[in-house]
Amino acid sequence: MEEHLLIAIIAALLNILLSITIPPLLKSSNLSISEKIRQHYNCNKNVILVSTVLTILLVYISLKVTPWVKNNFLGNISSLNSVEPIIPKPLPVVATSTLPTTLPTISK
Repeated sequence: MEEHLLIAIIAALLNILLSITIPPLLKSSNLSISEKIRQHYNCNKNVILVSTVLTILLVYISLKVTPWVKNNFLGNISSLNSVEPIIPKPLPVVATSTLPTTLPTISK
């Protein structure tokens, strides 16, 4: 089996385990833990199924895309460090010896 698919399936199994056990443990009720887990599973089995399928897809795709991003995108960013920075030259300051004595008037 392909390594990326195996990792995605393990992530999905972990998702199932945590999504079934953690919410009932956080709820307070008079039921036993096994009853709370069974009740939670019966109420949310469709959500858990969709979450599992999405986990498999997203983990698998992210593992497949990572080498491409690393080679193409991150390689280009690291090559930017080798370029010398462009420092703009300061603009000359033009000083005038006379200042206007009156402000221009605006006519309607």
